[in-house]
Amino acid sequence: MTDQIKKRLRLGDGIHLNIIENSSSKYNSLVVYFIDSLNPENASLASLLARVLTRGSEKYPTSRDMSRALDNCYSAGLGAGTSKQGDRLVMSVSAVSLADRYSLDNESITSEIIAIFEDVLFHPYTENGCFEAGRVESEKKNAVDAIRAVLNNKRSYASKRAIELMFDGDPYSSSEIGEEKIIESITPEALTAYYKKLLKTAEIEIFSVGQADERVIGDSVRKMFDGMERRAVLPSSRAFEPKNAEPREITERMDVKQGNLVMGFTHGITSTGSELYAMTMCNSVLGGSITGKLFTVLREQMSLCYSIFSACNYEKGTMMVHAGINPTDRDKTVRETLERIKEIKEGDISDKEISDSKNDIINRLSSFADNPSSLPAWYLPKVIGKDTEKEIPTPSFVASRIEKITREDIVRVAERIKLDTVYFLTEKEN
Repeated sequence: MTDQIKKRLRLGDGIHLNIIENSSSKYNSLVVYFIDSLNPENASLASLLARVLTRGSEKYPTSRDMSRALDNCYSAGLGAGTSKQGDRLVMSVSAVSLADRYSLDNESITSEIIAIFEDVLFHPYTENGCFEAGRVESEKKNAVDAIRAVLNNKRSYASKRAIELMFDGDPYSSSEIGEEKIIESITPEALTAYYKKLLKTAEIEIFSVGQADERVIGDSVRKMFDGMERRAVLPSSRAFEPKNAEPREITERMDVKQGNLVMGFTHGITSTGSELYAMTMCNSVLGGSITGKLFTVLREQMSLCYSIFSACNYEKGTMMVHAGINPTDRDKTVRETLERIKEIKEGDISDKEISDSKNDIINRLSSFADNPSSLPAWYLPKVIGKDTEKEIPTPSFVASRIEKITREDIVRVAERIKLDTVYFLTEKEN
């Protein structure tokens, strides 16, 4: 199979290498995830660090030098960024390169890209033992611009604010790209200290996807981390615990024409729960696809929304419904969304809705064969805390479980859905 972890190897304290063979793609992917506790300070440092690391290394000190080295590897790509998994912050560094079999003169592109990767991770460009001040300042500006871009995108801003308000006091309320004031205060010394801390204490998950030789990958990656002094600490993550007896309603006004509505629900079903696949189907029937009730009824039949969808967070046991609406349709959209959830709880789900939802989910799972580079992000929350590859569900296995979900299963988990927060970003009052 091309979507399963063939081997999961422990390389050191809190370090695992996951090897996924895939012969259908011409490209190999190598991704290293550093897992830290999520809070505004760590997120700000990690977001800046991801940018600085890919600016240059000891061997390739400038962006031009780095670009030239990647071009010499058949235009390989190098990237880095931050995300969050529940209460955990994740910084990733990744490389995508052409598989060796497609090179000219039997060149070992894999070995070359691993050498670049190692230089970026373990030999960053420094001056006097710290990241160079000029590029730190330059990337601070870029990081701040990215934060401000969220404010300018009202849909993204509404999502961010809804999460901040609903999860207030919870680590998950922190943005994975950090906060402007914190980023502006970061010094080269502080960034260097955080970099060294990550290497020493972060849980590290490494993924190799493609046609790279298993032995070459294993030996090369093991050598990267060999002899490193480590005291890894895996941050905890827990499901969201509602704090209010009744749903909260928050309205914010800005200079906007379109209203952005976000409804936050709890259901308590996590990625390790037995009801995971039933809730996956429930979300799809509700609004996780264009065949869901929210899209077909509220948008298509009632013309209430410009856009509407639902999405579950199985690290926190929650579900969010996002809708772009006319500001005057706020109350009706909330009411009709709750009505659709009530229909599901009462079993008012057609055979076609169930069939369409299954097809949508299974098709998405099958798409990993066409885009195997997306597998590391899909697998990351599933491998944390696992010892061997035998304990980890594959996309194919999940598809087989989805196929067996019944209407009764969907109704059962729907009963657990409760409204917690209603956030509405709308126009200023006249």
